[in-house]
Amino acid sequence: MDQSTGNQNQEAAKGLKFLSPRQVRMIDDLLSSVGKYGKVQLTVKNGKLRFAERIESIDALKYEDSR
Repeated sequence: MDQSTGNQNQEAAKGLKFLSPRQVRMIDDLLSSVGKYGKVQLTVKNGKLRFAERIESIDALKYEDSR
C-alpha cells in the first residue's frame, strides 16, 4: 500500500461513527461471498456490532436434485 492510499484509508476511518475499519472489511467480505441470492444480517447488542450472519437462499423454482 502506498502512502496516499494509507492516508485515504485513515481519513475514511476517521469518519466512521459505529464500525471499525476491521468490521467494515468483514462486512464487505461477507457481502462479496453471498451467492446469487442471499443477505447479510447484522445484530447490535449493547450499542455494539455483536454478530454478522450470512444467509444464502436457493431459488426453489430452479432447484435441480443432483442425487
